[in-house]
Amino acid sequence: DITADKGKFDNSSTWLKGLADSVTYDGKLFGVPYYAGARGVIYSTDAFAKAGITAPPTTLDELKADGEKLKAVIPSNQSAFYWPGKNWYGAMSFVYGYGGNIATSDGGKWTANLESPEAQAGLTELKSLYSDLSKAPADIDESKQDASMAQGLAAMIYGNGWEVGSVNDPKVGNPNLKLGSFPMPGKDASAPLPSFLGGSDLVIPAASSNVAWAEEWINDFVGNTGMTALVNDAKVIPNTTSLLTLPAIADSAFTKAAQSSWFVPTAPNWADVESQNVLQNMLSSILSGKQSIADATKAADTQINSILNGS
Repeated sequence: DITADKGKFDNSSTWLKGLADSVTYDGKLFGVPYYAGARGVIYSTDAFAKAGITAPPTTLDELKADGEKLKAVIPSNQSAFYWPGKNWYGAMSFVYGYGGNIATSDGGKWTANLESPEAQAGLTELKSLYSDLSKAPADIDESKQDASMAQGLAAMIYGNGWEVGSVNDPKVGNPNLKLGSFPMPGKDASAPLPSFLGGSDLVIPAASSNVAWAEEWINDFVGNTGMTALVNDAKVIPNTTSLLTLPAIADSAFTKAAQSSWFVPTAPNWADVESQNVLQNMLSSILSGKQSIADATKAADTQINSILNGS
């Protein structure tokens, strides 16, 4: 627990929210964010040009309108926006973007919140996008969406920054496909939907006999000098909003997407929610039409409450 020493680390007041949440448990700090990766919309620039789209959309309404333009010019087997039904990282961005969350803790008791009006509003928006623009199956995840785009099945996907290279990989992808990217738009142009942040944290073992040394060593990595060098060399997203304007990454859609972010509940049993595919199965049921949003979220909340509270 390094809560009392948070101020020792450069930029600790401006850490990206998704990363800061990943090292916070029960209101206490148990690590230091290092760097991140975010998700954004990856699109075919040729398809956009053919549809007469001259600039990326900045709202969800604009995105759906652009999707309709794409449907008029793309092949019949291609999705305007390829959205695998079990893409829960993407789906939860809609939940958080509409003011909802997965679960919260109060006094050690966890409460799932997918039945909230805010969460259901986000899922309703997602279902509309899926129904109108996607031909991806509702029972698959996003692990092969880069290959699907390379094979000509998608004009847009919602993916990690590295998936641009994967789509264009000369061995397994399509190096001739010209790609662009933009942050996933939100309800209005003031902010994109929050992105889940993957990345790395640095922590100190509880048995450490030299905590002060460890903290100083960590700050060599996460401090301004070390972080600036890492960004310039590896083009990763830094742990702080104060360095998002570094020229090496400032124009990246994924950098812009990281300005608003979320992280999963830091609950001891959260891994079981993932391993039991609670969110994936909920989403597949919703997007396939097997269950209403209300029924599917109620079932998911019941499962999540049971898992997180160990009952």
